[in-house]
Amino acid sequence: MDGIFRPEILLSQIDAKAAAIASEIDTTLSRWDQNPADWEWNIEQMRSFSRKRQPYFRSHIMQELGVSDTLNIVLSSNLRDAGSVQVNAITVSKFPWLGQYFKSVSDSPGWTGIEPADSAHVVADEPRHARRRQF
Repeated sequence: MDGIFRPEILLSQIDAKAAAIASEIDTTLSRWDQNPADWEWNIEQMRSFSRKRQPYFRSHIMQELGVSDTLNIVLSSNLRDAGSVQVNAITVSKFPWLGQYFKSVSDSPGWTGIEPADSAHVVADEPRHARRRQF
């Protein structure tokens, strides 16, 4: 949920797709006798869904997997060209970055339960060195 399903990423994808077909919309709407306001309303519905989706999705996953809590991971850097950090399948290269992860997963088939700290904050302030602080 902190990767391609982040609201800002979904919104940019919706806007990009809408822009890519914008030149065809007037022709299509005229052909099918539809109102351009309907097109804009539908695009705004997708945007609204994308902005509101994450808490509901997170709650559903927590209920289905028996997860009781989440933790925050904060990555920041004091360096101009800090490079990138791999967090699961996400490559983070813009700092500061905040990700919310499930604190533990029940012993469902295929899952291993873990119990990390409440949060982790990683700061890179010297080239090739990083400090890890847990709170």
